[in-house]
Parts: sequence; structure tokens; C-alpha cells
Amino acid sequence: MCNDEGYYKDITVLDNPQEVSLGDGRVLKATAEGTVSLQMLLTDGTKKICNLGNVLLIPKLAYNLLSISKVSDAGKTVKFDDEKCEISNSRGECIAIGSFTNGESILLAVRQTTAAASECGDKRK
Repeated sequence: MCNDEGYYKDITVLDNPQEVSLGDGRVLKATAEGTVSLQMLLTDGTKKICNLGNVLLIPKLAYNLLSISKVSDAGKTVKFDDEKCEISNSRGECIAIGSFTNGESILLAVRQTTAAASECGDKRK
């Protein structure tokens, strides 16, 4: 879920705004859906563009959110411990590592591997 239309590579306005329930009990309206292009920090310090599809635009959302259930539905595995979060592909290869930035937020870094490159739309192998 994203709050800024400027992040979208392509976007389609929803004919009927969709209600989205948040963890704090509030309900906000999604007004569009599309593909968001994110600049991801690789573990070697370089950056790569990664595209996420079917992302809802929710203008009144305070922070952009990554849905763990959608990541899981896409065939990825997400594991959390006290210090980090890891996302692995269906082959068990770690493709992203998240670290806690302030006790609440997680900063994701994509691993520079062939698996991560192909899953982030990078054609270099």
C-alpha cells in the first residue's frame, strides 16, 4: 500500500474506491492500483529498481506498507527474529533482508544474487 501516486510506474483508478482496514482499526479508501517502482539498496551498497505489482494507492495512509500476506501469496517466505526480517524465494534463497530502523520500521535490502536480480526485473545475470 502506498500513499504517493508519484511512486507508480503505471496506475489505474478504481471505479469504486476499496475500503482497507488497518491494524489500528481505521478504515481508509484505496483510490487506485498499479505497479510501484522502488529503489532498493543492495547488500553490496549499490541500488536496484524493483517493481511491485497490484499496489493499492491510499492517499491518506501515513506510511507506505509492504503486505507480508501478499509477499507470501507471491510464493515468498518471510521470517522475523529480534534483529531482522528475511524474504526468501521458493527455492529458499534469501532475496531481501530487512533491519529494524527505529523499533517499528524495517528497512529492506535486496541481496545481490542471480535469484534476487531476476525477481526484481533485472535482466543482468
